Amino acid sequence: IGLAVWGVRAQRAMLINLAVFGFALTVLGFYFSSFLDKLDRSMSLLLGGVLFLVGGWLLEKLRRSLIAGMQGAQP
Repeated sequence: IGLAVWGVRAQRAMLINLAVFGFALTVLGFYFSSFLDKLDRSMSLLLGGVLFLVGGWLLEKLRRSLIAGMQGAQP
């Protein structure tokens, strides 16, 4: 979150992209380390696919809105 805020304040899209990527890696690591161990293989693959599709869509929507807001705030 701090990296994304820094990217918006510094008006640097690369920092926002890096923050979104780091958050996605954190969620991915948590998902594979703890959640998949509790489910059967087929159910975990099914839920993993849904998580990646919905999560990726939401992260991309957030990233685009942050970059659009950053570009709209330029004098």
